[in-house]
Amino acid sequence: YFEGVDGYKAINLKMAKFDVIRSIEVGTLNNFMMSEDADLIRSEFIKNKVSIKQITNNAFEEIFNKSELISEMNTSGQLDMRYVSADKLAIKMDIFIYGDNVAFAAVQNEEIRGYVIEDKLVALQWKGIFDHFWLNADRPIINGGRTSIF
Repeated sequence: YFEGVDGYKAINLKMAKFDVIRSIEVGTLNNFMMSEDADLIRSEFIKNKVSIKQITNNAFEEIFNKSELISEMNTSGQLDMRYVSADKLAIKMDIFIYGDNVAFAAVQNEEIRGYVIEDKLVALQWKGIFDHFWLNADRPIINGGRTSIF
């Protein structure tokens, strides 16, 4: 269990030690913490060459205006995003799948709260769910253009 910005930050820093993060997100780190803290976490992702696959309900993203590090992650191929309509998957909380872990985080009463399940079978099940939506998702329009030529 974790709570508050410090708890959310600690979970993200822990994830920065894994090769791949599958993420189903309501928003970006900037939605939950100061941009300096968000960029500290992004720096760890870049340093450790973490690959992030992110699913969002946002068809249009202006995230690259929020941080140069996000642009760097996208350009290097570390960050890849997909859009899924809320009609198919209404994202109400953040879900992160990494290693044998699944973390859930949500804002409740204006406070971030969440928990981590450390279980290989649970992580495998969530990877399958994520991969299903990923394969059927579209690329969001980023700052007025697609994230790739596809």
